[in-house]
Amino acid sequence: MDTALVAQFESRYSSMVDDELIYLLAAKFDHLTEEAQHALKVVVARRGIRDLTTEVGATTADLKAQAEYEEIEIKKAAARKAMERRVVLGLCLSFGVAGLGLVVVGNRDAGWTMFAVSAFVAVAYEVRRLLGKLVAAMFTNASK
Repeated sequence: MDTALVAQFESRYSSMVDDELIYLLAAKFDHLTEEAQHALKVVVARRGIRDLTTEVGATTADLKAQAEYEEIEIKKAAARKAMERRVVLGLCLSFGVAGLGLVVVGNRDAGWTMFAVSAFVAVAYEVRRLLGKLVAAMFTNASK
């Protein structure tokens, strides 16, 4: 290790403010030469600044875990929406078929009413769902 270079780096790092030193520790440390790393450690120790590399690593791991959790929650929400859609449309289909059954049996007014209401609910549900997707697409970042 070149002691002249270490002294030169120590002099440079001594003139920096704490935030600049912390930035070097957290973001650039691995890209510094051996002499620069040694000088940075000496200046940081002299000033009593904690080595934040372990804390940055822990924070990064925590943020990654939070992102993974959020991704799982998004998938769960999508599955719930798909299940809700199947249930609503299944019920509408059941009531529509029951209404047609009433028409066949002879209770025309009640049958057609039941069929029309089930068709209206199904169409209204789908229109609301598609409008929600349209609005979401309009306000979603175009870069995705």
